[in-house]
Amino acid sequence: AGLGVPALEVADLGLPSRKSILQIYVERIRRLCYLAGQAADAAGEPPLASPGNFAFARCTVPLYVMTSPETASIVEAFVRANEFFGLPEKDVVFFRNEDMPLVNVKGQYLLKTKGEIWRHALGNGCVFSALHDSGAMQDLRSRPVDYLFVCASNNLACRVADPMLIGLAALTHAELVCKGVERLSAQDPLPAFASRQPAGHAEDGPDGAEIVATDEARPLVASTEELPKAFGFLNSGQNSVDPGVNFASIAEIAVQMHVVEKAHSDDMHWHMKAVPRTASISPITGLQEAKPAYRFEQHFEDIASVAATALAFKVDRKSHYIPVERCRGPGDAVRACAGLCAVHQRWLHDAGAPFAQGEHVDREGIGMCEVSPLVSYAGEG
Repeated sequence: AGLGVPALEVADLGLPSRKSILQIYVERIRRLCYLAGQAADAAGEPPLASPGNFAFARCTVPLYVMTSPETASIVEAFVRANEFFGLPEKDVVFFRNEDMPLVNVKGQYLLKTKGEIWRHALGNGCVFSALHDSGAMQDLRSRPVDYLFVCASNNLACRVADPMLIGLAALTHAELVCKGVERLSAQDPLPAFASRQPAGHAEDGPDGAEIVATDEARPLVASTEELPKAFGFLNSGQNSVDPGVNFASIAEIAVQMHVVEKAHSDDMHWHMKAVPRTASISPITGLQEAKPAYRFEQHFEDIASVAATALAFKVDRKSHYIPVERCRGPGDAVRACAGLCAVHQRWLHDAGAPFAQGEHVDREGIGMCEVSPLVSYAGEG
């Protein structure tokens, strides 16, 4: 069971607006450009065009969309059919992911059919290699870009090109800043952004966020399966023991361009991840059989291992991380939409909008309200 769509980024998840994740991401970019224009206007510079008109815009955020071989044509056709959701065509670049064979517990390849190896997309960790191999890096080099914001495509609450994250990186001259949340338990599916040895210190950041410096020890990304059992779960009162172990990455980073230039998948950590039991073909009997399957993958946060300095930026989970997992079925999309609408309801309440007593968004999506990204990026306005 699942959402019934080959590409989650273009699916109608059930929001009141019927918008897809990809459209929401693009509209957040447009809102950021508009806000940047307002700031320039306040500083006495010529005003920026309206959110719907980029003809004379001075602030642009180019969007690079990585697709898998299976979803490339679907995603590209969807974006083009919707006229790039208001972004200039030249600022939207598509490039393709790679794939790799699935293996069993012994590391042997699994067969999909006789004579055909079962393959699976590498995941978001190969984004930097794909940038180089696809030629998209050439386009990126042609633009005056200092920092690259990289994110996954399944988080409804993702603050695309987050100015606070990028601003923190620029202010501290960190080569990489990783956004994350506190781990909920030892079984939290989010990977830990951890230090290889106890090092670093915690400081208070903007809006109550916590900044954990890890520049004295090389950071690494560890999945739940890779974490030592002794590090399973540390509550917030024990952060001083090892601030990295209790920090879960939500797959959003700001990284300096020169780090991206030298990054290659061969230099990054490989994770072995189990996938749902796969019906493969036995090379001996030729019959189909269910086997535990594994894939090797990378997280793009692994690029921190080649960065000279890295910061971990801890934020509120409910406001910054609302994932949609296709494999969990339609119910997961409903809960994610309800989570986003609950965030928007808090924005409206804080702005003074009246709500009937007891009226709220529940987990089943009853009472949903939605604020367009073109109206507000993160509750402002």
